[in-house]
Amino acid sequence: MLANLEAWIRRRLRSYLWRQWGNGHNRYKELRRRGVPKFSATAAAGSPTGFWCQTACKTDPGSASKIDPLRVARDE
Repeated sequence: MLANLEAWIRRRLRSYLWRQWGNGHNRYKELRRRGVPKFSATAAAGSPTGFWCQTACKTDPGSASKIDPLRVARDE
């Protein structure tokens, strides 16, 4: 039960970050800054899918779903 809640909270925070980064150029820059490979960052930043769907995508190992929002908050 708590694992599901934690997963939902992390996904919600990732969605907030994704929305906060605004456009594709900023998303690409932020993903690269966090160590995501160029191809994966380009694919994720240019994706037409919505915020919620993008933050849950499991097909791309370097996508926005792999960003740890709690680590991001500590870094900034």
